[in-house]
Amino acid sequence: MDDTTVIPAGMRIQEVETYVDTVGVGATATFDLGLMRTDRTTVTSATAFLAAFPVGSVTPVGAKTVVTKAGDSFVGALVGTTTASVNHITIRVNTANFTAGVVRVRIRYYRP
Repeated sequence: MDDTTVIPAGMRIQEVETYVDTVGVGATATFDLGLMRTDRTTVTSATAFLAAFPVGSVTPVGAKTVVTKAGDSFVGALVGTTTASVNHITIRVNTANFTAGVVRVRIRYYRP
């Protein structure tokens, strides 16, 4: 992930899509996809986009998951809301490390 990619302030998070390029491996591994302020110390939300996305969803190759609203599996805390500040995208691994796997993520947002 490019550490200079930002989500601008005032953007409405519409949906998050994941695509599996390489099957994930890692026992009980999960990850969160979130936001951190540009000061690189203040976490806006560690689970802004995805929360506890499990290794079992990182299979098979070509699998697609779309998260659009509260109640969807793995939905992050800020999906469906508007960002208040400029933020970097962050990833956090939980419970166990992934030892393999490639997931592409597309975050769709717009200015309301």
